[in-house]
Amino acid sequence: MNGLKAKENNKYLEVEKELITIDNEVNSIYGRKRLTKELNARLNTNYSEQTIRRIMKRIGIVCVIRKRKK
Repeated sequence: MNGLKAKENNKYLEVEKELITIDNEVNSIYGRKRLTKELNARLNTNYSEQTIRRIMKRIGIVCVIRKRKK
């Protein structure tokens, strides 16, 4: 089972690096939907929002929740 985890981490290593780069560029404003769209555009891939959410959770990326104006 540990072998599967190691392979999965290697599989998404490039994605993790790019997610961290995008997150730093936008100051953690983007959520999973916008991060997924931006990542797929940059890497010319088609990752699902579920996959990106799972990777975000693993590497600790959290978006800023802004208060609504009244």
